Amino acid sequence: MYKTLALLTLLAPTVFAQSLRDPTQPLGHRSSADDIGLKLHSVLISETRTLAVINGELVREGEALVRLPEVTVEKINRSDVVLKRNGKTMVLKLLDQPETESIKTDRP
Repeated sequence: MYKTLALLTLLAPTVFAQSLRDPTQPLGHRSSADDIGLKLHSVLISETRTLAVINGELVREGEALVRLPEVTVEKINRSDVVLKRNGKTMVLKLLDQPETESIKTDRP
């Protein structure tokens, strides 16, 4: 019995800490795309189609994610995707987006 009590005493702070609210978040903070594990891997915008790859899933504007059907793709932009989940809007930014700069060449 003492071993069980000792084990519970050691585990209780861990379980309690997982349920605490992050004090750095503003009051009323809702989950974001990062909180539900969404990552934007790629965006393709052409004259004929606009696609994005989110967590390995190819999606178009207006479609719901297969793995998370409550998340709908509202708008696909060049460097981000606007999602809607339960009436809340989230913006998912492209991973490892390189800085763009002009490259000068000697060619006319």
